Amino acid sequence: MSTKSILSFAAAIATAALALVAAPGTASACGGFFCNQQAIDQTGEHILFYVDGDEIEAHVRIDYEGPSEEFAWIVPTPDVPTVGVSAEFLFTRMTQALSPQFYLNWREIGNCQYRWQDEFDSDGLGSGGGVPTAEDDGDGVTVVQVDSVGPYDFAVLQAINVESLFDWLEQNGYFIPADVMPFVRPYIDMPGNIHFVAFKLSKGNDSGAVQPVTLRYAADKPMIPIQLTAIATQPDMGVYAHVLGDTRAVPENYLHVDINEARIDWLTNGSNYDEVVTEAANEAGGQAFVTEYAGGVEAFENSFFNERMTSEGLDDFTDGAQLIRQLQDRFSNLRGDNSILELMQFCVPKPEELSDVEDRQFYNCPDCYEVALDVAPGCEAAAEERIIAPLRHAQEIFDASSYITRLYTTLSAEEMTVDPVFTFNADIGDYSNIHWADAIVDCGDGLNWDEAPVIIELEDGREVYLGAGRARGGLDDLPAADSWEMIGSSGAPTQVGSNEDEISRGIQVWNVSVQDSVNQPRVSGGGCSVTGLQSALPLGVLGLIGLIGAGIRRRS
Repeated sequence: MSTKSILSFAAAIATAALALVAAPGTASACGGFFCNQQAIDQTGEHILFYVDGDEIEAHVRIDYEGPSEEFAWIVPTPDVPTVGVSAEFLFTRMTQALSPQFYLNWREIGNCQYRWQDEFDSDGLGSGGGVPTAEDDGDGVTVVQVDSVGPYDFAVLQAINVESLFDWLEQNGYFIPADVMPFVRPYIDMPGNIHFVAFKLSKGNDSGAVQPVTLRYAADKPMIPIQLTAIATQPDMGVYAHVLGDTRAVPENYLHVDINEARIDWLTNGSNYDEVVTEAANEAGGQAFVTEYAGGVEAFENSFFNERMTSEGLDDFTDGAQLIRQLQDRFSNLRGDNSILELMQFCVPKPEELSDVEDRQFYNCPDCYEVALDVAPGCEAAAEERIIAPLRHAQEIFDASSYITRLYTTLSAEEMTVDPVFTFNADIGDYSNIHWADAIVDCGDGLNWDEAPVIIELEDGREVYLGAGRARGGLDDLPAADSWEMIGSSGAPTQVGSNEDEISRGIQVWNVSVQDSVNQPRVSGGGCSVTGLQSALPLGVLGLIGLIGAGIRRRS
């Protein structure tokens, strides 16, 4: 079997190889319970760590597309884990609430003309349990637990060498190829109480049943065993680490990097953000995280679970269409989520005569088809195990926490040489995922609004000019990292490197080139105090202003 037929051992633990590496999703309008497109970018490795005293609970999202019999997944943990299942919606909701957003406050100076008045409002625009006793099988592998959870069969193992471990896995139907061995060996050799959890899909489950898992184990700090991911990763794979606790989480053995927001394409609401983060991390040496959010958990109050989400009485339904409508009503907050579609497929199988009808279309409107819809037994138990219990637990851990941090980086195989470890630092402040800048359109004596030059004024006071056509040009040649630093468990960050001077000079040169290309006279007006593109200030003064602006540091 080729490497690509198994899992890409995810950050925090791993996701399946053949994972879909798709472009970020876009929002789409939909009149039904399901849409054909999802609005959330769920690519990369997504992990949530919940720190509960001297235990860590890791929720790991799994991507897999391929034959169900070839699905296998192995995860190292620092102690004997308790294994469970989590919910896809947990990750969907965190992405919705915590992803970076880049917005512009638009205003204008001069006398702007509009060719599409009805489509533009000049006042604003934006995107808007217990573990069994271990037994040695006599071949160098200690079998701690063999069990099932959700759609998976799993085994918790210890091994004295990697060859014994892989022999056991092969003999017991876990299809993990031998070329993964070099990446597992470092964990075999680690001191301590290292265990391995191996997963495969239970008989009767296809690859569509894959759902996130939970691993709870004794540990001091959250850690991502990223070295395992190197076997089957995509270049510049995204790694998302969410950490629940009482204060802000920071990378302990990776650098922390602040991106240069002048590199962000504000006119497209930060569509180049991933590119900027990748370049920034590379400029800092390749092993660095950015903070995307650090703050309270208020946005997640009643977010995952509510009292309407109950399985009671689902087995009493005999009419399939009625049962589908009941599921839509009880789980309305999960609108569009794949886990609900999978539950409906289990509870009310689509009739054979409708095999040519797309599943989402059918479950959006079961009454649209004049066929008998049979109800399968066990809907209550399936709803409880697959959706209700995981989401109830997700709500409990968020309710028990006061703070969440979302960290992000991209890593290629050659950079996956050190497992990231995270700690807490109560001495540094919050960080918002919402970013604003001012966009001042300089229409002069009558340019069309969409053709006039624009000044982008960043939150730190720096100004970036975009000329006619609003091309970014040399701005995309600026360094992507503003600065990078080490952060410990207390105190302020210690700066390790900075591109601030180079960025300041680059912005100055670019702004002057834009000014030179603009031939209209500057018009003051509209209550705007910003210097226009056709300022009469001499070059030396412009340079001084640029340096002063660049000297204003953003918060960590």
